[in-house]
Amino acid sequence: MSAFAWIDRHGVQHIISHYQPMLDEIAVVEAEVDALLLDLESADRDARDRARMQIERRHHRLVQLQADILRWNAHADTQTQEAAADMLRQIDQLGIALQDVRLLVNLYDEHAQLMRDTHSAPDQRAEALSGPATPRQLFAISLVRSADKPTAPTRADAWAWLNRQPRYQRSLASDDGWFSWTDPDGHVHRLVDPLTIERKVITLLYKLEGLRGDLGVKDAPETLFATVERGVALMDMVNSLKQDLERFDCEAEARDLEQCKAYAANWRSRRKTT
Repeated sequence: MSAFAWIDRHGVQHIISHYQPMLDEIAVVEAEVDALLLDLESADRDARDRARMQIERRHHRLVQLQADILRWNAHADTQTQEAAADMLRQIDQLGIALQDVRLLVNLYDEHAQLMRDTHSAPDQRAEALSGPATPRQLFAISLVRSADKPTAPTRADAWAWLNRQPRYQRSLASDDGWFSWTDPDGHVHRLVDPLTIERKVITLLYKLEGLRGDLGVKDAPETLFATVERGVALMDMVNSLKQDLERFDCEAEARDLEQCKAYAANWRSRRKTT
């Protein structure tokens, strides 16, 4: 919530990011009115007149404060609508940035679904795998620059070929690996590749995309605010997972370098002994 200018009962301007100071002043003014009621009911006319004037001033201030609250509400509604529009832009940008990850995850989920569906039906599995490649597989193949792209591949051929491409290489059995990762629920995994993290990222992307309709609603400010807050929380989770993916890449690069150095050292050692 951006800053909001408000002048208190003493004429001092404050830049506030929450309406609580106005509520606090309302409570103080109302308590003062409560305290003046005894004098207002006094048999002493002068006391009643003084109380009446003081109460009128406080009533005037309460009217001002109610106007400030309405002004705050309009400000907050505008801020919420702007935040909703910004969240929609972020979701669109995230969808574009994760196009390749979405395709990769969907490729593996598509194949895993086939494996599950045909677990007890080997003939059905063989028939599906010998059939034509899926539209998703063909699209993935089209994105790879290679001279040996399969032409009219079967589903099995496409799967095998895609698995040989570095950009699509993942394992269906991801645990018992070298990379330590703690998921958002606090469970620790040992991953062989980032597919589990990528799948979680895409799951969150789907949840964010599911908010699009609610982010366009402008006649229910409280609901819109709650939706924006939900979007912010989901986006924070995505950003945290993206950091995990960056860490995986860094550790994988370091691991690969160490393996290459170990091979080179072993080669040199063996050469010296021959």
